[in-house]
Amino acid sequence: MRRDHQRAIKALKDHQRRLNRSPRTWSVLGSVVRRFLATLSDRPLKSAGRADVEAFLASHERANHSAWTQANQLGRLRCFFRAMLGAGLVDSDPTEGLKVKSGQTSPRVLLSMQDVQALFAAASRQASPHLALRDRAVLELLYATGMRSLEATRVRVLDLDLQRGEVLVRPAKNGPPRRLPLPPRCLPQVKRYLEEGRAGLVRGKESGLLFLTRRGDPLKPSTLRTLVRRTGAGAGQPEVHPHAFRRALATHLAQAGVDLRTVQIVLGHANLNTTAAYVAADAEELREAVESLNLARTTAQFEGLSVV
Repeated sequence: MRRDHQRAIKALKDHQRRLNRSPRTWSVLGSVVRRFLATLSDRPLKSAGRADVEAFLASHERANHSAWTQANQLGRLRCFFRAMLGAGLVDSDPTEGLKVKSGQTSPRVLLSMQDVQALFAAASRQASPHLALRDRAVLELLYATGMRSLEATRVRVLDLDLQRGEVLVRPAKNGPPRRLPLPPRCLPQVKRYLEEGRAGLVRGKESGLLFLTRRGDPLKPSTLRTLVRRTGAGAGQPEVHPHAFRRALATHLAQAGVDLRTVQIVLGHANLNTTAAYVAADAEELREAVESLNLARTTAQFEGLSVV
């Protein structure tokens, strides 16, 4: 690797450290940047232009990568070049104004409340009763709390307080844990999974984690995503993914009139501006699809939530 490429990697890592980004975030970003730098071969980083970025994205298209993946690659390269501009390692940002080609935009899975209920029903149709109870509990928690995939797989049995109707969410990104209420409607599903489903999955491998595989091992984020996609296919929604539940919850709360600060705490966003942009886009897209929520019930559900 060229010396200026090595300096770019170091500068990017220092930039991410100053922003207090998690090791996982750096790992993903660094991987994309190294692949892009490899396409430059022996050329200096300052020579990289818009055509190089477009060629990099086109290689993902030829590999039949999803539009979502291509859009994410562009976003990470944009982060990289902005950091390089700040470090004085490039003179311009070749990603500025660049968009994924028409028809390749990041897909939005628009979940109405009826869609969520259909997914719950599909999860309960698993052939194995233990897995059916697990899958339903997974989806219930994703929607009830807006957890990220990694956060859901980190939940421990001891993090649940079913008597008070609360769960401790351990952050996937930087920030403190947050204790969130569990809606009364989801408590019976979680309790049944604990008593009947999980007990049949432990198989002598007690890890203390809430969600387990059929072999009793801790559920990984990749397996959770497969679980959600399989359930979506069974409900006629093959493009659904775990993050869709997070976006749906944020939007449904905002449309019910829950204040933005509360939604921010639920999602675990460090910056209120992130929450504002996050909710505003989805609220607009889902305004026709989402049924109205009972404002009094929704607001009461989230009273007393805390960051611990």
